[in-house]
Amino acid sequence: MSVKRTKQNDEDEELLHLTKLLSQIHKEYFSTSENSIIEILKNKKKIFTGISFYASNTTFKKKIEDYGGVLTDDITKCTYVLTHKTNKVNINTYELYKSVVLDEVYIFECIYRLKKLNVENYILYDFSGDEKLISELFIE
Repeated sequence: MSVKRTKQNDEDEELLHLTKLLSQIHKEYFSTSENSIIEILKNKKKIFTGISFYASNTTFKKKIEDYGGVLTDDITKCTYVLTHKTNKVNINTYELYKSVVLDEVYIFECIYRLKKLNVENYILYDFSGDEKLISELFIE
């Protein structure tokens, strides 16, 4: 006994085919997506690796540490001083310690883009006199 082909049977077969196809697409998408997320989470710790920041505002501490950096209380041991562009900064102190002062926006931009950015666009003051520190340490 043969099954009579009807429009409904054709539609049912098409739905079954689409279901299989969509299941396969879903499986492939999420298998690569999970791997991408795992890679992103592994690499996030590398963004600020080897960098120590000094900031009077400690709200950055957790973010900086989560992304591999250090927030130090000792200005003499920091790579960069962070401040908000509109804050009054203690120029004499930063000059004395030959600091490079960055806009704190740098932290957020690096986290947003999930990579270490070149600091040149975020420098508010540079008392280091060390061009190498600026140009070679952070290349986007």
